[in-house]
Amino acid sequence: MNWRINTYQIGSEAAIREEILHTCDRAQIGEILIFPEYAAYTAEESERTLDALIKKAREKRVTIVTTLNLATSLLPHSKPNHRYNALTLITPQGELHVPAAKTTPQSFEMVQYSARFPKINVTPYDFIRRVTLMQGDETKTCVFSVCSDLYVLLFGGTDFNDLQADIGIFPGNFGRGAERAARRVIERLRTAGVFTETIFCNPVQLTKKPDQLPIVLPATDHDLRTAPAVPLTDAERIKLFRENVLLYVDETVEHFVSMAELTPMHNGRLTIPMSLIDASPTLEYDDTPINLNP
Repeated sequence: MNWRINTYQIGSEAAIREEILHTCDRAQIGEILIFPEYAAYTAEESERTLDALIKKAREKRVTIVTTLNLATSLLPHSKPNHRYNALTLITPQGELHVPAAKTTPQSFEMVQYSARFPKINVTPYDFIRRVTLMQGDETKTCVFSVCSDLYVLLFGGTDFNDLQADIGIFPGNFGRGAERAARRVIERLRTAGVFTETIFCNPVQLTKKPDQLPIVLPATDHDLRTAPAVPLTDAERIKLFRENVLLYVDETVEHFVSMAELTPMHNGRLTIPMSLIDASPTLEYDDTPINLNP
């Protein structure tokens, strides 16, 4: 499949939208463009960005993948009047697919703690779904895992012990350091045979001062498993948790920057709010192919 893995510079939602559109302008017909989580995160800007991306995908005859803050019946099992951090896939024909959504949103995604912070207010999704993608003569099973949903792939329940897919796609928006934790977990899932192929992307921040540390670090990773799979044991799952996950009390993390102050700890940690420590979404398989042909 014709993948192109991208990053974008964090900034205003309008600026992110324009950068993504410019990236699409440079793409080749038939490319599948994977972008990090949250091309837009508020409801209003998500609708504007969705309209722009649908037009651009149709114009350039490319597939665009990111996440947006959406309330849509296109997301299987979505609840009426609830918004989700929704995996947004737009085909070269401009068709919108919403095959998945984030099961472990951060505290500030679920609750607006102050009017000073963006209103996101998304609901945790109750499913991890393996879907089917088709392009040319290739058909691949795929799991879209949004940012901290890596936690669920490790600890979602016994059903996840048998999960296998051709490819895992991980649109992230990890704070600095957490991208290292994500890479460690993704690599072990790949070598365990959960995925044969993995794609991981994360945004970038261009700092204004030479001595200023960015709050995010970029990733545009595309890796293939080349050796026989080594199954993941329960002991390894616990070790991965201890070395790569940080739990926090929801009310103590009111915004993204507050979360990013935690992620560099102990060689990098992905963060999970305590309210979702027992997240155990249902694993679902969908064999209906999503056609990505231009």
